[in-house]
Amino acid sequence: LKVIGVFFTALHSLGLLGIGTSIMALVAKKIHQRLGLAFLLISSAVLALSHQIIPLKVTKGVFLMGQQVSMAALGGLMETFYRPILAQAKADGIPILDLPNTFNPYDSSLYIAQIEPSQKGGQLIAEGLDHIIKHHDFTSSKSLMYSKRDSNQKFTATENPGSSGWSVAYPTKRIHKSGSESRREKGPARKGEARAGSERASSPRPQISKNYRSAGEQSVRGRALPTPPPSIR
Repeated sequence: LKVIGVFFTALHSLGLLGIGTSIMALVAKKIHQRLGLAFLLISSAVLALSHQIIPLKVTKGVFLMGQQVSMAALGGLMETFYRPILAQAKADGIPILDLPNTFNPYDSSLYIAQIEPSQKGGQLIAEGLDHIIKHHDFTSSKSLMYSKRDSNQKFTATENPGSSGWSVAYPTKRIHKSGSESRREKGPARKGEARAGSERASSPRPQISKNYRSAGEQSVRGRALPTPPPSIR
C-alpha cells in the first residue's frame, strides 16, 4: 500500500505541477502555444486518470496534514472500490454496516493476521448487525449507513450518498483500547514497583546481637546459628 500510495501521490504531484507550469508558460509566452496546450492536456489527463483510482485528497492529506501514505492510500482505494456497491445499495434501499469507518486499523486487537477480524472484531461486527436489525426501518426505501468511531459510543446512521460523497475518515490512534496501550499504561506502575522493590532490597535488615545466645541453637548444614528473638522471626 505504501508503494501504491507513493506512486499515485507522485502522479498527482506531476499532474498539478504540469498544469501550473503550462499555464504560467502560456501566460508569459515562454512556450509555443500548441506545445503549451499539449503539455497542459497531458498533465490534466494524468491528474484525472490517477484521481479516478486514488482520490486527490490522499495527496492533500499526505503533504498538508501529515497523514501516513499507506493509511491514506487504503482509505482512497476503498472509496473507489465501494463506489458502485454503494450506488446499488442506495437504489435498492439496503442498510449498510460501514466497517471502514468503524474498525480502527491502529487497534491490533480487532484483527488477526492484520486483516481478518479477531474475536473482539467479530463482536464489534455482531454489535453493528444487531443494531441494524433492531433500529433500522426496513419498511423505508432509504439506504442508511451505520458506523461508530469510538467503542464507548453507539452506532449512528447517515444517509447513503451512493456513488459519490462517501469517504473513509482517516483513523486516529487508539480509538479502541488495545492490548499494547494497556501495557504502556501499566509500564510506569511496573517501574515504580521495581524502584520500590530495590528500595526494600537496599534497606538495612535487622541485626541480631552477637551477644544474644539462647538456650537452644539452630543447626543448618553443620553450622550453628543463633535463634532469632520472637520479635523478628
